[in-house]
Amino acid sequence: MMLTTMPSFFEKKGFTGGLNYYRNMDRNWELTAPWTGTQIKVPVKFIVGDQDLVYNSLGAKDFIHKGGLKKHVPFLEEVVIMEGVGHFINEERPNEISEHIHDFIKQFQ
Repeated sequence: MMLTTMPSFFEKKGFTGGLNYYRNMDRNWELTAPWTGTQIKVPVKFIVGDQDLVYNSLGAKDFIHKGGLKKHVPFLEEVVIMEGVGHFINEERPNEISEHIHDFIKQFQ
């Protein structure tokens, strides 16, 4: 599991970058305010792990599965829920994620 390699990485590099995002949350909201309510109008494949805390947070599943996401992303083509996977899906299942991305992109050839 990936967690066994994480402490040594963070011991070397620290976790300042990850924390700075949250320290700067108010400014992030200010900077993105002009795009509030804007729809994403390109084809999308949404992939999330069923163990992701964000996916399991209050109302997220309903938003994703009952039309809220589709309202903001009208060209949503597919929602994939990966079983046994948390927030860092690309680290937990890199091959599977690569296959999903490859399959999605090749439809545009």
